[in-house]
Amino acid sequence: MRSRTLATAATAALLTAGIAVALPAAANAAAPVGPTLPIALTVSADAPGKALQPGGPTETVTIKAANTTAKAADINLEDVSVWSGPLAPKPGSLSLKVTSEGATPATGYSLSQGSFGFGLDATVFPKGHPDGAFTIPARTTFEWQVSVGVNKNWPANDGKVNLWVTFEEQGKTLHGHGNYGTQLSVGQGTTGGPVLLSLSGGTKVAPGRPAWEKVTVTNHSGAKIAEPLRVMPYAFAAGPVNQVNLGLFEWVGAHGNVKAHWQDVTHSGVVVAAGVANNASASTWLELRVVSYKATAASEAGALVVSSPDLLPTTEDQARESLTVLR
Repeated sequence: MRSRTLATAATAALLTAGIAVALPAAANAAAPVGPTLPIALTVSADAPGKALQPGGPTETVTIKAANTTAKAADINLEDVSVWSGPLAPKPGSLSLKVTSEGATPATGYSLSQGSFGFGLDATVFPKGHPDGAFTIPARTTFEWQVSVGVNKNWPANDGKVNLWVTFEEQGKTLHGHGNYGTQLSVGQGTTGGPVLLSLSGGTKVAPGRPAWEKVTVTNHSGAKIAEPLRVMPYAFAAGPVNQVNLGLFEWVGAHGNVKAHWQDVTHSGVVVAAGVANNASASTWLELRVVSYKATAASEAGALVVSSPDLLPTTEDQARESLTVLR
C-alpha cells in the first residue's frame, strides 16, 4: 500500500523548514543514503548548465533506481515534486511529465497541486495500477525521465525550479526528504532571493487603547513583484478560547468620494499593491483593538503574526510581534 499521506506530510514539513535554501544550486545529482538498503536512487539533470526559458522547451531530469542485491525489490515513487519560490507560480505556469525509459515497465502518473500551492506533485506507478509498486529484478536498474517546463506567465522573481523525489522501499522505509533532488535554472537564474515581511509598532493593547503596527514587505527577489501580494495578519491572546478577542483594522486613505477610515481586516487580510521594485519596500498600517476581555487576569500574553499565501513558506516569509493585552 502507498503511504501517500506520509509522503505528503514530509513534503509539507520540508517546505515549512525552507528546504529551498538547503538545496545547493550546483546539486545536479544526489548520492544514495544508507549502504544497507537494496535500492540506490539517483536524480540528475540531463543538461545541468542549460536553463529553462518561460514559454520555451522543457528540460529533463533522469531518475534511476538500481537494485544492487541478488533479490527482487519493490519501490513506490510516492512523490516527484517540482516547486519554486519565493513567489507562488500562477496556475498552469509549470508543467511536468513522467515517462519510463529502456526496460522499465510502462508508467502512469497522477498530478496534484504541490504543498501550499507552490508547484506540482506526481505520484508515479505501473501503468494501470495506481496503488501498485514497481518490482525491480535483482541487479537491475529502472529509469524514468521527468520533463519540466515553465510557461510565459512564470514570475520573473523565481529563477530556480527545484525537483525532489520521495520514495518508499519494500513498503516500509521512507526515503527522499530532499536528499534526492536537483535544481534547474530559469532564465538567467539570477532571481529567487527572499521577499521578507516585518512588523514594527506598539506592543501593548487594552480596551479603548489600540496599538498601531506597521506591516512592511521588502523585496529582495531580484525582480519587481508584478502582482498584488496578499498578507494575512493574525492576532491572538493566550488563555481560554474566547476569553480575549482581538480585531485588526487597516488604514485606508481617502480616495474619490470615500473618506479615510479604518477597515476591518480581521478575517480578510490585506493586499500590498503590485509593483514593489527589487530591493524596495511597501508598508501598510494596522490598528489592533481589544474587541472583548473576559479573562480574570489583569493581562494576557499575545502575539501578532503576519504571513502571505503568495510566498513560499520559510522562516523568512513571516513576522511575529509579542503583545501584552491589558484588561
